[in-house]
Amino acid sequence: MRCESAEQLFPILRRDIVKKVSESALAEKPRSGQTKKYTRVAETEVVAQACTESPDGRRR
Repeated sequence: MRCESAEQLFPILRRDIVKKVSESALAEKPRSGQTKKYTRVAETEVVAQACTESPDGRRR
């Protein structure tokens, strides 16, 4: 596609930039620093334990 004027080019550029920024903002990027301390299995076990009913005589 060839644009004849800046008036035609700017909306196309704006659309492309917004799309790229939106995609990069929603994507999880690798982070430097400390590695994860818990595995997915361990996290699941903690959530499962937290969501169960408390024992008799106890409350959460």
